[in-house]
Amino acid sequence: MNNQLHSILIGVKKYPTITKVAQACFVTQPYISRLLAQTEKHFNLKLVNRDAKPITLTYAGERMLTYLQKQDQMQQEMTEELSHLAQHKFGSVTLALNQPLSDRWLPKFLPAISAQYPQLHINIVELTTSLAEQQLPSGKIDIFIGKTIFDKRIICHELGNVKLLLLVPSTSKLYHSNQYYREITAADIQKLNSEPFISLGGESRFQEMVDHFLRDSGVTIENRIEAPNSQITTALAASGLGCTITTGQIIEQLHLTNADGINLLEIPADLLSLNFGISYRKSNATATVIREIVRQIQQTKLF
Repeated sequence: MNNQLHSILIGVKKYPTITKVAQACFVTQPYISRLLAQTEKHFNLKLVNRDAKPITLTYAGERMLTYLQKQDQMQQEMTEELSHLAQHKFGSVTLALNQPLSDRWLPKFLPAISAQYPQLHINIVELTTSLAEQQLPSGKIDIFIGKTIFDKRIICHELGNVKLLLLVPSTSKLYHSNQYYREITAADIQKLNSEPFISLGGESRFQEMVDHFLRDSGVTIENRIEAPNSQITTALAASGLGCTITTGQIIEQLHLTNADGINLLEIPADLLSLNFGISYRKSNATATVIREIVRQIQQTKLF
């Protein structure tokens, strides 16, 4: 009855007559009149001003609608949480990360999560942000750690910023043999014009961000090679095939140093930086397992 009463009260706010409400709710006018009369008798309150033209809700009707809406929301949240619990009754959560982060970040927080949920099966996948933007709302993944996602269906907590570096090989005109690490200058950025560049291929929010940075700086590069991930673009750049934008974490993973004949030019955060966050569906916000995993990751020092 509550669901039908909820729909009828909403209809009273939208439509001018009981007849129109009945048509919108796919019920008969006598049914609405009978249901309203029964409810008003039960609470000893008038819910609808039937004599008004158009019809309106009384104050009691407005309050009942508010409570029914809250009840409906709680019912929906309960259904979603129980559905999530059913989905994870054998302990399964799919955790997705941006590709360069997995081997560095997972050992920092996964042991604590495993200790808290020893029966939990965690499926780890590596995804680009653009794919995560599609798979997170649809439920194919439960949690995503990577570039900040902006979507009204998603909750995203910021984790921090990763500094970005321009890797310059010895074959580039930007290379200085006596300056392994320095901050990039406006002159350096302009020298990138017509420089061979190694980019990420496919759909990549990171590459879109880099492309915007270069365009906004008035730079036109020679897009020589496209590679599937940042480790490959960094390794190819270090081999002398062109410049690329990378991170300090990837430089460490590849064990690159001054001896490899490269320069690292730090890009100020106000020009270009990578904002990372942990994202999950709003519908999972009340699920204990998801909430605790998110809390553990937030408490871990990742940067």
